[in-house]
Amino acid sequence: RACVALLSEVALDEEFRGLLPYVLEPFNFAHRLNAKRCADSRELRQQKRGSGTFYTPGDVADVVTSNAVSLVRRGGTALDPACGTGVFLLSLLRQLRRAGDPRTPLEICEQGLFGIDLSDLAVESCAFTLAHECLDSLGSLDPWVLWHRIRLNLWAHDTTLVDFSAPTTGTAM
Repeated sequence: RACVALLSEVALDEEFRGLLPYVLEPFNFAHRLNAKRCADSRELRQQKRGSGTFYTPGDVADVVTSNAVSLVRRGGTALDPACGTGVFLLSLLRQLRRAGDPRTPLEICEQGLFGIDLSDLAVESCAFTLAHECLDSLGSLDPWVLWHRIRLNLWAHDTTLVDFSAPTTGTAM
């Protein structure tokens, strides 16, 4: 009960929602300005590099995904080949909503956002991150169904083994 009481005090505002992908990061969050200075994080950084895990700040993701907004709004798709906990896909979803995309957030996820990551945990976390962003338009849809429908567009696989040579049109990122 005490835990529930404490959690109920947490403001689930836009600022919190922006941190969600980083909260789910299995290697812990470190601010990019102090990550290199902190001796305690050296081993953790080496583990992340060894596994191919890289932290992308939200502002960087916003700049990169801003170039994909118009393409995805016109019916194109976006594929993040190393989606992690969903920083890029979340950024793109938010920018599409701000740009007035007429689809619901779930429709945007189902029709236009795709991700691949080597880590099963990262893919599951990415689905959770995107599902959380869709909660305000949930309606009568069960949250588990929402998560599952988003998860169908996310693949736990080694991207280096995927044959991307098949011709595609309208794919961003």
